[in-house]
Amino acid sequence: MAKHFDEIKESNTTAHRIKEFIDKNYKKNIKLEDIAEALYINKYYLSHVFKEQMQISPINYLIHRRIGETKNLF
Repeated sequence: MAKHFDEIKESNTTAHRIKEFIDKNYKKNIKLEDIAEALYINKYYLSHVFKEQMQISPINYLIHRRIGETKNLF
């Protein structure tokens, strides 16, 4: 069944909120539970929405973000 436009828009917004949180806090020791708690969403929903919209899991995005920042130091 196709998603309704409002559902797609909400998923996109949620994914971007997750991305913003990770981008602001990537230097900290954050876990999926921390992100979910900060954004008041279920950690399983968080993971599903992020992966669907960004084509990468939130934890892998966090790892890639940290690696990218490390590369910029050299």
